[in-house]
Amino acid sequence: MIDRFNKKMAAVARADLKIDPTIADLRDVLVHGRVLGAVGSPSLWIFKFGRPAANQSSVTTVFASEMSEEWFTAQMQRVETENKKVGQLPGRGNVRIS
Repeated sequence: MIDRFNKKMAAVARADLKIDPTIADLRDVLVHGRVLGAVGSPSLWIFKFGRPAANQSSVTTVFASEMSEEWFTAQMQRVETENKKVGQLPGRGNVRIS
């Protein structure tokens, strides 16, 4: 959907409103990631694992990060930046992207 939206923005000469496609990766990590922490430690880490290959019992780590206050702040700023772009659209984001 982001790719279609970005193509639409380029077609109407609003490339400045293109959405960062990596924002979907953040959503994927938050929805499908695993949060781990050590007993007695205030630190939490989030991991996202890839799919196992056929006949494999192991997976690869595709994302790992400490979920620090700085990390959350940076991610919230990223989301806010992309939301503001959509909010700048005429009709408040009611753009047909099909």
